[in-house]
Amino acid sequence: MSGAAVADEKLSRFRPSSLIRNFLKPRKVNLFSGCPANTQCSFILSCWWTGDSVGTSCGPFFFCCGSQDSRDDHHVNQLYYGPVRNDPLCGRSSSSTSRIVGGEDAAFGQFPWLAFIQVGGSRCGGALVAWRHVVTAGHCVAKTQHNPGNIKVTLGDYILNSDLEGLPSETFGVDEVKVHPKFRFTPQADRFDVAVLLLDRAVEYKFNMKPICLPEKGTDFLGSIGYAAGWGALEPGSKLRPKILQYVPVPIINNKMCEGWHRRRGINIIIFDEMVCAGYEYGGRDSCQGDSGGPLMINYFGIWYLVGIVSAGYSCAKQFQPGIYHRVSSTSDWISTNLY
Repeated sequence: MSGAAVADEKLSRFRPSSLIRNFLKPRKVNLFSGCPANTQCSFILSCWWTGDSVGTSCGPFFFCCGSQDSRDDHHVNQLYYGPVRNDPLCGRSSSSTSRIVGGEDAAFGQFPWLAFIQVGGSRCGGALVAWRHVVTAGHCVAKTQHNPGNIKVTLGDYILNSDLEGLPSETFGVDEVKVHPKFRFTPQADRFDVAVLLLDRAVEYKFNMKPICLPEKGTDFLGSIGYAAGWGALEPGSKLRPKILQYVPVPIINNKMCEGWHRRRGINIIIFDEMVCAGYEYGGRDSCQGDSGGPLMINYFGIWYLVGIVSAGYSCAKQFQPGIYHRVSSTSDWISTNLY
């Protein structure tokens, strides 16, 4: 899985020679006055070398850097946009069946909210959440906000580029793109990585096209088994993509644990409150490249909820590197206010 501007794992192993350590030494610069307390505007590589966490950009190749213990921006005071409203028909799978990496073929109609999104020559996933709205990752569509005509959304697909399904898929244009107002590209996982697409016409619900439910604001799904689904790579680093929709179960883990696992790989990262991690300590199963924007879902008493949006990852199904998702319950009120 890949998110725009996500730092490559190799960067975390960077070990500069003594000749350039002085250059990489953190320095305060006056490029930007908005760095949080206990951080300083420093050259990007110096942050990684010293083990400091990388915050917001403060100039070309410069970012607000601070220690792992200095997290003034870790907890964000979020606005309240009102109650979460769901479509009365949301979250009902059309299949009773209870290969993304380590995954398996989904059944036809098992995840009828899955969206296949094409943005120019790129591809992302998404999820139908209302009769005319699809949710995806902000980084997938942020650069096309003012040109939504470049986006195509296909719903009801199961086998890509095939007419073998019991019901046909349908492709929609996009009239409007709304990216979360706090979305921000970063060298690590993007902040508030969520967007809502307004389709060019209403979706007629059927066996292979139905919406998924949004969770209540602030709901915590820690310890639950989530399901990632999409048409991403079957193997780490592979350019091959499956034609049949794949899904994989992954446990939702604590943010601190997620940070700790990454540090065991030499990767210093902050998992902010609007993010959530899911995956296995020793890898083997994960969402992968090509699944950005796709859903992380849970089944709660027979009703499916969208709990995460594939956002970032430093590798694919590797040990100590779980997938990083946008936490939908942190912004479900904002999503909802853009639907009705």
